Amino acid sequence: MLICQHEYLDRLEKIDRKSFLFIVMTMFLLLVLPAKGAGQNSVVTYPAWYETTTHLNIRTSDNSRCRIIETVAPGTRLKVVGQSRKGWAVLEFNSRTAYCSFKYVRYVEPYSEKPVKKKWGTISKLLDSVKSEVSDLWPKARTVFYILIGLVILIFWQEILQILIFIGIFVGLGALCGSLLGSAEIGAVVGGLFVLLIGVHRLYDMLGNDLSTILGIGYKLISFPFYFLNQLQYFFYGPWRVFFKTDWLDEDIKSFVKWTLEIIKYLLYIATTPLRFVNAVAYNIVVRGITELYDLTYEVIRPSDPNEGGYNFWGWLLWLPWRIIKYPIFHGAATLIEGAIWTVIDIFVPAITMYHGTDLTAGDAITRSAKRNKYLRNSSSWTCGTFTASQSSWGGIGVYFAAKRSVAEAYARDPYRLNDRNPVMIVCRVSLGSTINYALAPFRIYYSAGQNGNPAALNKYADEYGYDTGEWWNKRGGYWEYCMFDWQNKYNHPWRIRPIYVYNFRTQKAQHISGGLRHWFFDKDIFDDLSDTLINWLK
Repeated sequence: MLICQHEYLDRLEKIDRKSFLFIVMTMFLLLVLPAKGAGQNSVVTYPAWYETTTHLNIRTSDNSRCRIIETVAPGTRLKVVGQSRKGWAVLEFNSRTAYCSFKYVRYVEPYSEKPVKKKWGTISKLLDSVKSEVSDLWPKARTVFYILIGLVILIFWQEILQILIFIGIFVGLGALCGSLLGSAEIGAVVGGLFVLLIGVHRLYDMLGNDLSTILGIGYKLISFPFYFLNQLQYFFYGPWRVFFKTDWLDEDIKSFVKWTLEIIKYLLYIATTPLRFVNAVAYNIVVRGITELYDLTYEVIRPSDPNEGGYNFWGWLLWLPWRIIKYPIFHGAATLIEGAIWTVIDIFVPAITMYHGTDLTAGDAITRSAKRNKYLRNSSSWTCGTFTASQSSWGGIGVYFAAKRSVAEAYARDPYRLNDRNPVMIVCRVSLGSTINYALAPFRIYYSAGQNGNPAALNKYADEYGYDTGEWWNKRGGYWEYCMFDWQNKYNHPWRIRPIYVYNFRTQKAQHISGGLRHWFFDKDIFDDLSDTLINWLK
C-alpha cells in the first residue's frame, strides 16, 4: 500500500539530510573521476570507424565556417582516415575527403570493409537519440541548473563541507594506496565505493522496508498475466468439477464416470503441455527468482544474523563480502538452478500455483531455512521448513490449499486460527498428484467430509486407493479446497509443496523471510523424500 502523502513527508523530515547528500555527492564524484577511453587523444590507428553522438555537419575543410556537405544523424558511422593540423577528423565521405569536429564523434572499432552490425541496434539508436536531445537541451538548461546547484550549496554548505572532507579522506587514502600498487585512479575509485557503501547502509536504515512496498506494487502490475494463465491451467486440470459439487450420481455408474474423466484428463494433460511449460517458467524461475533475490539481497544489506554483521557498521562492513558470496551468489545461483530443474519436472508432473492461508508466525517458520544461520534455529517454537498437517479438518487430515487468493485470505483472517496480528498467504507450487473428487467417491466417503464428518475415514480411503489429494466443494464457504492427505506430517519436507513467497495481508506487501526461503531441491530432506517417492513409484 502506498504511504499517505503526509506520512511520507513526516518520514522524510526524520531523514538525516547529511546521509542523503552524502550518497548523492559520492556517486557524483565517482562519475566524474577521470576514465581512460578511446577518443581523440587516445592512440588510434587510422583508418577507423567512428560514430556521431549528435546531429553533425560534414564540411569541406577543417573550419566551422566552411561549406556544409551534409548533416548526419546521431549514430551515423563515419570512416576517419586521419587527423588534421587543427585537430579535426579527416573523413572519407561519399568517395571524397571531408571534415568534422572530433568533439561530436566517438571511436567504435578499427576499420573494416563491412562494419560489424551492433547488437541491439534499434535500442542503441534510441539511446543515441535521447543523448542527442539532452545535449541539444543542455545549453538552454545550464543556467537554471547552475542556479539550483548554487541554492543547494548555500543551504547545505556546512553539511557539504563535512561530507567533502570525509569523502576526500577516503578517496585520498585509496589513491595513496593505489599509487603504491601501481594505479592511483583505481585506488581512488575503491575509496569512493567504500564511502558509498557507508552511505547506502545509513540510507537503508532510515528508509526501513519501503523498498519492499515498491517491489510489491511492481509485482502486482506484472503478475496478472501469470495469475490468469495459472487459473487457465487450473480450469483444464478438471473442467467438469463444476458439475460435481454434490453427490448426485448413482453409485453404480460412479466408477465408470470416474475412469472416463481420468482418460479425458490424460488427453488434456497432453494438450496443455505448452501452457504448463509457460507457467513453470513464469513461477519457478521469474516470480521465485525475483522474490528470492529480494530476500537474499535484503540479507546482504540488513543481515538477520548478528554473527554475519548484524551488530554494528564495522561488523556489517567486515562480513559484507561473505554475505554477498553466501546469499545472492551461492543461494541465488542454487535458486535459479533448481527453478530450471523443476521447470522440466513440472512438464511431466503437473504443478499448479496455489495458496495457503495462515499467520506470520507459522508462515515465516514454514518457508524459511534455519540451516543458513544459527540465529534462526532457536527463534521460533515451530520446526522450520515444515507444513504441519491439520488434524481436525472437514476435508481430511492434511495440508490445505486453495486455487483462489480470496479463500486463503479468509482462512488467514479467521481469528480462531491466528497466533499473531499478521494474516499471511503462502504462495506455493503444488503437485497435487492423484486427486479424488469426493462427489465421485462412494456415498459414505462424500458424507465423511464436512463439519460433522469423519476426516480419518477420508485419509483411510485415500491410502487404500492411492490418492494424494482430496478435492472438495465447501458448501458453507462456497469454494473449492484441496487437502493433501497427511497422517503423520510426511510433507514436513515435501517436494510436492514448494513455497514461492509469502504475502502479508496486514502490510499489503511481500513478507521478507529472514535468511531466504528453503530450497526446493538442494535440501537433503527434500531430496530423500523425492527419492523415496520415485522408488515407491517404480516398485
